[in-house]
Amino acid sequence: MSVELEVQVYGLRPGERGPMRRRLPTGDHVPHPRIVGATGRRVEVRWTRPVPVEADGHPGDPATVLVAAVRPGALRVLV
Repeated sequence: MSVELEVQVYGLRPGERGPMRRRLPTGDHVPHPRIVGATGRRVEVRWTRPVPVEADGHPGDPATVLVAAVRPGALRVLV
């Protein structure tokens, strides 16, 4: 089984954030012209200036680079 990440980068205006968050659980927030998605075993995103970063609903420090990578065996999911 091949495991890949799904990363979404949001360039939303302040008034668009609330409505988008309400659509997240159903996946209806995409497609959107200011949401870019990528999948892969390693995804790297770069910005020209520090931007707020959030992962799985947890805020992080502003960053200019974000690297997300699959770590085999790091997570177990039981359904």
